[in-house]
Amino acid sequence: MLTLDKRIQFVHEYLTARAWCVSQIYPPPDVCVRQLNTTISWFLWKDDIFHVPLSTLYRSKEEGGWDLKNFPAKSHALLLYRMRQQMMEQGTIMSAWMWT
Repeated sequence: MLTLDKRIQFVHEYLTARAWCVSQIYPPPDVCVRQLNTTISWFLWKDDIFHVPLSTLYRSKEEGGWDLKNFPAKSHALLLYRMRQQMMEQGTIMSAWMWT
């Protein structure tokens, strides 16, 4: 019997941990994003009567949300950050491809 706060912490630490590593290399397909969002939603609300959309949970606590990490947005940001790092590094294929 985990509270909502503990369930969100579990999602951050265990359900999406591997996804963050993979999304730095490959963009996640839309099917995978939908399946992961469905899994997160089921895990958070499996026995509760009152359901709140994930978009509400994504908001910060100051805005009335629970600070749940937005999986599609974070995975996209991680991929772009990794691509930028590789582009700035001299001698890599990515830098040669971007600067030509």
